[in-house]
Parts: sequence; C-alpha cells; structure tokens
Amino acid sequence: MRDIIDIMLTIPAFTSLDTIETAYIIAALEKRNGNRSRTARELKIPLRSLRKKLSDYRGRGIEVPEYKFQGRPKKPSLSINQQ
Repeated sequence: MRDIIDIMLTIPAFTSLDTIETAYIIAALEKRNGNRSRTARELKIPLRSLRKKLSDYRGRGIEVPEYKFQGRPKKPSLSINQQ
C-alpha cells in the first residue's frame, strides 16, 4: 500500500478527482501484475465495477496493464518404480 501512496504523492495539486482515481487504479493493477480479482479485492470495489472502469479507460486511450501469469509452483511428481 505504501507504494501506491508514494505514487499518489507525485500527482500535482488541483488534479481532477477522475485523474487521481485513474492513476490510483492503474498503479494498484500494476502492483498486482494485472490481476483484476486481487486488485478489486484490495481496493474494496466489486470486480464488475473495476472491469467497467478499465473498459472506460481503454475507450479513452489509457493503457491498461494486462495480467502477467507468474505460474504456479509445480507439484512434486510421485513416481512409482515398477519392476
């Protein structure tokens, strides 16, 4: 959360609330590698609302981070030696 606050502190005074909200949401999404579910949970907004906002941002030409799958840890395989 501190990273997002640092980003917010760099926004100039007298910036519109819409611009601040957009910057905040994009920063939160980048922090979570584009994971919309986690971002919505962290921002405490419904996932549907987040998706609608991101769609609106794309319509306005704002670049929205895409999800970057990090991969899941592999489960150890159990091999049975058959003789």
